[in-house]
Amino acid sequence: MLVNAALYRDGHRIQTVETLAAIRDGCTEPDTFAWIGLFEPDEAEFNEVRDIFGLHELAVRDALARHHRPTLERYDDTWLLVVKTATYVDPQEVVDIGEIRVFFGETFVVAVRYGEASPMAAARAELESRPDLLRLGAGAAIYTLLDTVIENYIPVLEGLDNDIDEVEAQVFSDDRDFPTQRIYQLNREVLGFQRGVSPLRGPIDDIVSGKIDWIPTEVAKRLVDLRGNLARIIEQIEEDAKLLHTVLEANLTQVNIQQNDDMRKISAWVAMAAIPAAIGGIYGMNFTYIPFANHDYGFVVVLGIMALSMLYLWSRFKRSGWV
Repeated sequence: MLVNAALYRDGHRIQTVETLAAIRDGCTEPDTFAWIGLFEPDEAEFNEVRDIFGLHELAVRDALARHHRPTLERYDDTWLLVVKTATYVDPQEVVDIGEIRVFFGETFVVAVRYGEASPMAAARAELESRPDLLRLGAGAAIYTLLDTVIENYIPVLEGLDNDIDEVEAQVFSDDRDFPTQRIYQLNREVLGFQRGVSPLRGPIDDIVSGKIDWIPTEVAKRLVDLRGNLARIIEQIEEDAKLLHTVLEANLTQVNIQQNDDMRKISAWVAMAAIPAAIGGIYGMNFTYIPFANHDYGFVVVLGIMALSMLYLWSRFKRSGWV
């Protein structure tokens, strides 16, 4: 589905177009580039984009395949940049991962979005509000897309950090409801987020190193700063993964301690119950002579022995912390 399409020249939007075909002629004007936004297009729309901009058949075929890693690939004069977008759904404690596949050349940018976690209207609005940056052409659009994606990683990281702090406090609280399942879920979300973010270093390094010769120097300099921001985010994600591993180990230790404590208490009560059970069993046997069996106060004496034995064991277990 076509979401937005426009032509830009000399730092300004000069034309908004409603169809892909209408943008063909505008791209041939000097110092002009087109920025097209698509959302989950079908194969027919992809083929139309391919015909308009002369995209390589292999590039289109690769882009139609799902579940890409962040990457930067060249197909003749066209580049394909794949980035992962992310938003944090706090009530479910889930990282919603989307994807943007960006076909671009010196005169066009085609951003194809997949997933609800990939809105890019803010990126276009940001670039259009800065004519000095927009004047740098298609390279500026690539920078702005990357900047918006990386900026949106920060709230995800903050949401994960808050939930990790909560489970860490819960593990060491007096509450017996251990958050093992929650820890595993958070760990899965952190690792999924890490897989989507960490590989993005490679494409940015390639652009900064001059792999695309028409990218302006000023854009490359801005990407250097962006690379630093991404490195800090990746470092924090790695720290979160390590912290969750530590929290999980602490939680399992707490569970084992609680299980051992429960076993001690069960064993103590079984031991206390064993004495009256044994005495009762002996006096229930069909023997001719059993002490106190025919005594006037035999029953009371036996009950007293049972009670005193249990009281003695209870006091010993109490001092040992078993009950």
